[in-house]
Amino acid sequence: MRARLPDREGVIQRGGVRVAFEIFGHGEPALLLIPASPITHARSWKGVVPALARRFTVVTTDGRGTGRSDRPHTPECYAPSEVAADLLAVLDAAGVDRAVLVAHCHAVPWALRLAADHPERVGGVVAIAPNIAVAPPHPYAVEAERRWADPVDALAGWSMRNRHFWRQDGGYRQWIEFFFGQLLPEPHSTKQYEDTVGWALETDAEAMIAEREGRAGLELRGYVHRLYQHLCACDVAIVQGGLTTTMELTAAKRPFLYFPLGHHFEQNFHVRHRLDRYGAGTCMDYLATDPDLIAARIAELAGKPVSYRDVETDGAARAARLIAELI
Repeated sequence: MRARLPDREGVIQRGGVRVAFEIFGHGEPALLLIPASPITHARSWKGVVPALARRFTVVTTDGRGTGRSDRPHTPECYAPSEVAADLLAVLDAAGVDRAVLVAHCHAVPWALRLAADHPERVGGVVAIAPNIAVAPPHPYAVEAERRWADPVDALAGWSMRNRHFWRQDGGYRQWIEFFFGQLLPEPHSTKQYEDTVGWALETDAEAMIAEREGRAGLELRGYVHRLYQHLCACDVAIVQGGLTTTMELTAAKRPFLYFPLGHHFEQNFHVRHRLDRYGAGTCMDYLATDPDLIAARIAELAGKPVSYRDVETDGAARAARLIAELI
């Protein structure tokens, strides 16, 4: 039995994958509740939806891999861009022009991605227990993360977070029962424990593995629309040594590392000289750099204020005057 039935429900389809959603109530602002799928789905919001729907339009979605949605088994299907596109399609299907995004755990980066890519559709982000990797990892989980893809047997505790173990008979269930036992250890959390274990068992190990690896994988884009907006919002950028991108970062006063192409005259001399004039950027030599050095530089620069010289904004007018004198 449900405390509040949806007023409308539907399914969007993208790339052959169906994603289910439900709509409750009516009012502004609209709220899009995003679960940490596929380990949970829209029912994880059941304790707040009835109250919120008295005042707001509330949209919930099951997310890829669980609930009434399809369960693809390839990591590419769970890339952050795919999930964000699903959320945008759900807003379109629900007739919602702009919403506040409410996300939990590893769903928070999806909400941030949607807000960054489509700021006109997002009125705000409410992040609940955000899993956004801005703090050091928990010591108890470090070794398990390192051995995620290793074939190991006879696991216990956090080491059960292992794709080979999940594929063993009963392994995925053992992990789920342990995981939610750690999250819900209070004596009076038995109902929440039963619910979360049940929701997690509505999906399967292959969908969970695919989502986890798709979420963590490197995403390549041949073209980024409105790149300058991403550059303006970044905590630190790592770019090639091209003039346009580095000067946009300089004008936006964002910290950045830049790697000039080897034996490229313009990037190694002209661009570097110009950036030095503005006191902007940290030049890196690709051949003399290793991952630890890059990580150290990022840690030094991320989110720190910069003191670049202001970039002139009358360049076009000055160029026009010079051309006018010639003609």
